Amino acid sequence: MQLTLRTEAKAEVVQARDALETLNKTLQPFAMQDGLTGLANRRQFDLALGEAFDRAAQDGSSWR
Repeated sequence: MQLTLRTEAKAEVVQARDALETLNKTLQPFAMQDGLTGLANRRQFDLALGEAFDRAAQDGSSWR
């Protein structure tokens, strides 16, 4: 009995986690742009800057 309840609870937690991951993937693009203008916001800029910095560090190139 207790094992069955535990298994069911675990399945519900996994289902809830999967639903939240799906919602987060849906909402992520909205978090990267300004709601009024649709332009990339600071979050998107920081992400792009970090990726450019990582590429420059791997390539050994400079920012100048």
